[in-house]
Amino acid sequence: MRHILHISITTLTLLLLGACTEDRSDINNPTLTTSKVIEVSDNGGIYSLAYSVSNPLNDITPLVLTDAEWITDITYPFEGIISFHALGNPTSEPRQALLTIKYPGVENPAEVTVKQGGS
Repeated sequence: MRHILHISITTLTLLLLGACTEDRSDINNPTLTTSKVIEVSDNGGIYSLAYSVSNPLNDITPLVLTDAEWITDITYPFEGIISFHALGNPTSEPRQALLTIKYPGVENPAEVTVKQGGS
């Protein structure tokens, strides 16, 4: 009888502890938000792109990647801002580049299309 009582009390305690836990599923599940398109001058120049991270990790900056040779000097001058230099377009044809923004814990990176007209 004592053994059954002990098992019942233990089971009841575990059920109560499980019911009292707070839903914290959003903690350490950051989400990244930014523009989808940015247009830059055919002459080039320095441009900034705003982003926000919900549930950010401490002291973590996103990583921006691109294969475009005409996008250079990617920096993070302030929290929430990505800066880059777009070189002038020497041709009359418009061009586009894709910036991929990665952040730890974000499953799908954000993608931003950079559009530049021809000269």
